[in-house]
Amino acid sequence: MIVSSPHVAIRRVLPSHLFTFVLVGLFLAPGCADKTPEPERYAVRGEYKGSQFDGKVAVIFHEEIPGLMEAMQMGFKLEHPEEITTLTGGEAISFDLLMRGNDWSIENIVVLPEGTVLEIADDEDQSTGHQH
Repeated sequence: MIVSSPHVAIRRVLPSHLFTFVLVGLFLAPGCADKTPEPERYAVRGEYKGSQFDGKVAVIFHEEIPGLMEAMQMGFKLEHPEEITTLTGGEAISFDLLMRGNDWSIENIVVLPEGTVLEIADDEDQSTGHQH
């Protein structure tokens, strides 16, 4: 009888167990994947000054970000460069600052109503030494 051979028994059992392992793996794989942690988010306001690096960086003089940094002018990498295509410079804006370790970027840029008062220094006090 063929079933009495241990090699035949393994061949008969292995495909069904293999199928079960593959099936379970397919269902569990999305949950076990290396997930990128959610970035820290800060709601920020500032004055859009212009762009650099072919529109991939927005130069913004931002208000103080409590617990993170004082008000200053700096460049921010854009998550969605198309968000600044209609900006000309001088607009008061709000945006979300996303921090993933040393990788900082911004998104959700919204032009604030005309007459919005920002808590930033005069142009002559601005610093341009930072870029993320």
